[in-house]
Amino acid sequence: MKTTLRAFILGAFLLFCVAGVSVAQTKLLTIAQPSDMTLNERTTATQIIPASDLVDDHYTFSLVSGPTFVSVATVQRSANKPLGIEFVGDVLVAPGRDDAGTYTAVVRVADIARSETASVLITVNDMPSVPNVAPVISPRGLIQIPAGVSYDFPITATDPDNDPVTFVKVSGPAFMMVTTTLPGPSPPAAGNIHVAPSLADSGTYAAVVGVSDGSMSDETSFTIQVLPDHAPVLSLIGDMTVMEGATADQAVSASDPDGTDSVSLSFTGPSFMTLIPAEPKDECFAFRAEATIHLEPPLGTVRRGPAPHRGERRGRP
Repeated sequence: MKTTLRAFILGAFLLFCVAGVSVAQTKLLTIAQPSDMTLNERTTATQIIPASDLVDDHYTFSLVSGPTFVSVATVQRSANKPLGIEFVGDVLVAPGRDDAGTYTAVVRVADIARSETASVLITVNDMPSVPNVAPVISPRGLIQIPAGVSYDFPITATDPDNDPVTFVKVSGPAFMMVTTTLPGPSPPAAGNIHVAPSLADSGTYAAVVGVSDGSMSDETSFTIQVLPDHAPVLSLIGDMTVMEGATADQAVSASDPDGTDSVSLSFTGPSFMTLIPAEPKDECFAFRAEATIHLEPPLGTVRRGPAPHRGERRGRP
């Protein structure tokens, strides 16, 4: 009986070890092998790469290495899974002029604890007979900004050849600056117009922003209107009379006529005076302020001199 029991225990132990090795060799996170991609210069192609995660339902895709005209995004789509969704990698290939050749891109999928990679071979065919086409910049409308503040205004452009582009300031006031935030080739390319006028810069200005692919360019003209900054307006405050031991209140308010700057109320006065701010009523409350002046003098606040003696007269002789 003891021999049979020992054999049973030993067999169970060996089965556990074998099962443990089998589980350990199972990959919890896997990525599908992408197909090779072939396309011409100045064209685009995409490929969806699925993955499987046995532990975590949320994972992301990214580009580890590859040419600059390749980008990888994580896309969510419906699936027959517990959460009803799955995530796939969307590979975008958009070569421009002079990008002919063979490339290798490495895509990574990762969850909170694991990651896997896969390589995709990309072949770009030379198209020397195709002429270069100028990029097209999106029109920029009127910019209105209060003096003394700064704002950023995005601007975009597309290039029919998928060439990377650069945004530049062609002309405009000194307080305007133009930078390139996304040169492409993934469309659209993006730039930023930073406007930071001082309090002395109120007025109207003409401006021009351009975009270039290195050989051809496009421009857009627009107007910058800097609104003057006005002082806040305080409501009229009347004189107040209050008896000792009593209270008196008066409402007071202030607002910013430009509707751009926050307004607050403060005061100086006797120790029995307080300023009680009102509760905000809406999102525009920051541009105005309301409060209550509260007076509550205690008994003995009014100072009196000693009573005169009988027959004594105060004042000038």
